[in-house]
Amino acid sequence: RDAGGEGEGGVKAKSEPLFDLASQKGGPDDIKGTHVSRAPRPINLAVTDHAQVGALRWVLDEVRWEDKGALEKCFAPVTVPIQLVMTLTMPVIREGNLSKGYTSALAFFAPLFFLSTPGTAPLLATLLPGSPWMYIAACALLVCAMTGAVLSMETRGPAAACEGAALLTFVQSVVWMHLAADELVLCIDALGKVAGISEEFLGATVLAWGNCVGDLMSNLAVARAGQAPMAIAACFAGPLFNLLVGLSASLVYVNFVIGDVRVQPSNSMLLLLAGSVASLAACVVGMRASGSSELPKPMGWALIGFYAAFTAVYVLTEMGAVFGEPWVGSTEGGALGV
Repeated sequence: RDAGGEGEGGVKAKSEPLFDLASQKGGPDDIKGTHVSRAPRPINLAVTDHAQVGALRWVLDEVRWEDKGALEKCFAPVTVPIQLVMTLTMPVIREGNLSKGYTSALAFFAPLFFLSTPGTAPLLATLLPGSPWMYIAACALLVCAMTGAVLSMETRGPAAACEGAALLTFVQSVVWMHLAADELVLCIDALGKVAGISEEFLGATVLAWGNCVGDLMSNLAVARAGQAPMAIAACFAGPLFNLLVGLSASLVYVNFVIGDVRVQPSNSMLLLLAGSVASLAACVVGMRASGSSELPKPMGWALIGFYAAFTAVYVLTEMGAVFGEPWVGSTEGGALGV
């Protein structure tokens, strides 16, 4: 029938264009995709593009300037370079596939960054002749060449959410946290020396609070998601891992590189040990006293009050107001071997 003619029964049919250009080009009639959430954009750095054009496209995709708020744009001169460097050393887990150009760049910068961390170059200098940076650069170039050869036989880059990308991101994130922790410790040490505050006090307060903020937020998110047993287990497993694995690995490394560690246990250090044992005992007694699998709210307030009281006693001990006499006498040489 004609577009403007009458249909059956004498009813005039609605006039419809054969091809609606506005709806196809994203005009006012285009309602396609309004109910679909915006998916993250993949990295666009193709090897077929010109180097400068491809790099510019990649920077614009990663920065996402139009999605930033006013406060983020104010700190962009500081945060954007760090974000770009981190993206070059570890992939961002997202939908879609990584482009071949970005994968090749990642294959060069990821091993270069991993092998350039503090402590690696001196170790290579003791094991291999010549400059250690020559071996680091050669390793990065070799990995990049092998990756480029593999990608040349593929039609597209690897998936951004594959197991290899997730493993690489995990390893590189640990390296980044190691570097950030080293700089944070140096800053806290400098501030402590300027203010005349001991390293033990800063480690037991400022550094401990900063170290536990991430665990606090993650455990709260897990508990609010309905996984309370997982959150409670993480509260105990995190400090246990730091104590048994983090401390032991650090001691083994220092003993291997330097030798025996000499430390004088002060009253504040022994107080930290006693407080840890007492807090664990209080948790066990509270769970047994409740007589059920539920943890009552008064127990939470009691633990918070216990920590506040313990912190007050620790500060007084560190200031010398209480427990002035050393609990453990010094041995010959003024230290105990560990």
